[in-house]
Amino acid sequence: NDVPLRDRTGKIIEVKALEQSENRWKPSKPTDEEEKVYKAAKGLLNKLTLEKFEKLYAELLQVGISNASLLRGFVVLVYDKAVLEPTFINMYARMCQKLSEDLPEFEDDEGVLPFGDVLVGKCRSEFEAVGNEPERQGIEELPEDEKEGKLRKIRQRTLGNVEFIGELFKLNMVGLEDVKMSVAKLLGEVEGDQDKIHPLCKLLEGVGKSMEEQDKEALDGYFAQLKEISNGGKLNSRFKFMILDLGEMRNKGWKARREVAGPKMLDEIQKEVEKENRYTEKKKEDKAETPKKKNERKPKKESKPAVEDDGWSQVAPVAKMSQKPKGKDAARVKGNGAKETPPSSPTSAVAKSKAKSVGSSKGAFAALMMDDEDDDDDDDEDEDEEDDAEDEEEDEDSGSSDEMVVPATPVKHGPELNKEAADKVGFILEEFLCCHDVNEAVECMIELHGLGTYDKAVLDEEVVRRGLEMALDASPKECTLMAKMFGSLVDQAILVPEDAAKGFCDVFLDLQDISIDIPRAPELLASIAKDMLGTGHLDAGVIRAGLAEFQKEDPK
Repeated sequence: NDVPLRDRTGKIIEVKALEQSENRWKPSKPTDEEEKVYKAAKGLLNKLTLEKFEKLYAELLQVGISNASLLRGFVVLVYDKAVLEPTFINMYARMCQKLSEDLPEFEDDEGVLPFGDVLVGKCRSEFEAVGNEPERQGIEELPEDEKEGKLRKIRQRTLGNVEFIGELFKLNMVGLEDVKMSVAKLLGEVEGDQDKIHPLCKLLEGVGKSMEEQDKEALDGYFAQLKEISNGGKLNSRFKFMILDLGEMRNKGWKARREVAGPKMLDEIQKEVEKENRYTEKKKEDKAETPKKKNERKPKKESKPAVEDDGWSQVAPVAKMSQKPKGKDAARVKGNGAKETPPSSPTSAVAKSKAKSVGSSKGAFAALMMDDEDDDDDDDEDEDEEDDAEDEEEDEDSGSSDEMVVPATPVKHGPELNKEAADKVGFILEEFLCCHDVNEAVECMIELHGLGTYDKAVLDEEVVRRGLEMALDASPKECTLMAKMFGSLVDQAILVPEDAAKGFCDVFLDLQDISIDIPRAPELLASIAKDMLGTGHLDAGVIRAGLAEFQKEDPK
């Protein structure tokens, strides 16, 4: 372009040529040979999995790392992969341990360079740069969304770095003094920057167990400082909970509250997918077998009163429904203050409690209270009354009954489980409904009780309640299997009949709502309760009290 550069006044601006100094900065580009080595190494690292670990590791050793420059570049590649993929960080740490033993040492102007020393030096330099990363330059001038995206990447890299240091410390690649210096640095910067709490807790999670064995006194000092910071009143509640979780983890022997997601073998993933598919297909088949009727879900519409020509509406007379008590029921009512005699046996608690018609709005409760053997209509009402009267006279003459009287026990519901425990219970029950393996479910319950971190009574009540709801939503077959599992738990003294009955009572209270989506729920629940009462796997007194509580909630 021959047109000269001019300023606003039209004067030609003279531009001097740049002078090249002898010590000018020059970009250092890898040679073609180094570029090939880095490309091959990156390709192998991208393919690295647990199944292919040994094969790809052998190829990685033969990729062509032959000098100190290539070693430094290779360390950067491995480090970046590890900190940006926290799910596989344990696998990368083990790979680094093997590389430190198998890769040869190289020399340059700085001396001998073993792979392990170069890697630890990289981790140390990255850690010391936390808060002063090159990516932070000019970040305040960026739009809010771009700024947040960059900060998220910086935080992810910082957390990955401290987690990687923790994994290397477990493998004795990072020394105790290095870890103590890192913890001290983060603790010293917490007051000025609360965001340092997160990497500090992440670092202590990784090194805590090993450090407890090597220098418990120093670890006690760190926790004392964290407690002081948490009680200071200036800390964000999110970071306070991080410190509380860390202390709880230490008290439990450094066992995490939730399982850390790690790499899985392909066979494990396939098994999980197959189980999930079987469970999903099973639910679809069960719903197809028992379709829901529309008339059972929709309440009947009340007929509107007819309106005459003169504006008055004609209302049909309401028929009063009255039912004369029969037999023993009539004898029990001897005045306003008379009390009802409790049922004489666990099964009769369910059989003799029918008081309403199944077709009424209380259909769910009535179906639950009825015995399957009493479903047939009475052919001769007078004959039944005479039989009941005779039975009543015999009872009065004898003055006592050979049957055991079960008193009603007040139902005391415990506190709710936390989300972690509820998730574990749900997982065990879903596995059982998928595989139908009673023994495996029993072993899982024994293992859950063995943790000793949850209230046993509350846990057992939740297992029964959740199991019944899931079985009712599945199919009659699943209800039978769930009752079988409950019976096995009671037989092996893992589940107490009283806690099992409390779980049933929890479902009684929700039965009206459950019946809207599952019309057969009362019938299925009554069948399960009857069978388990007959085998002694349920506490009849608690069941009776639960039904009484249900009537108080909705006495219609």
